[in-house]
Amino acid sequence: MDPSNTIANRFKLGQYRTLVSRRNRRTDMNKFLNGNNKYVKARSKKANKQDHSANNRSFSPSAKLRSRTEKHDLHDKGIQQASTLLKEECKYADKDVTIMFIHGNNHGTIIRDFIRNGQLKQSLDSTNISGDIWWNSDGVTYFNRV
Repeated sequence: MDPSNTIANRFKLGQYRTLVSRRNRRTDMNKFLNGNNKYVKARSKKANKQDHSANNRSFSPSAKLRSRTEKHDLHDKGIQQASTLLKEECKYADKDVTIMFIHGNNHGTIIRDFIRNGQLKQSLDSTNISGDIWWNSDGVTYFNRV
């Protein structure tokens, strides 16, 4: 038997790569990064999916269309522009006006989630603006100043 052919000598000579197949090294790395299932990304499949958003759908008497309605289309705006416009319109809204925000629901829901999941309400509460945020369809959300 050739002494340079033993496993210990192969490691010394730097020929250890031939001992481990590429598939096993890739599988081990994916298992290390992603857990047991190598085709699933690390954080995309949580076992405990909790929804911590507050449901702010208002059912108060003021949650209805008023005599005047202002429409604001948010389709062509990014989240930063939309959030600035939302805060300004809610801040300077009259108490007899319903503000209708048309944000859509098919091609992205970031603006809708900003309005409905509590970030807008939290921002308005921090500036002492009270109002009801409500909706009756997927693509439109209403705001009534109280």
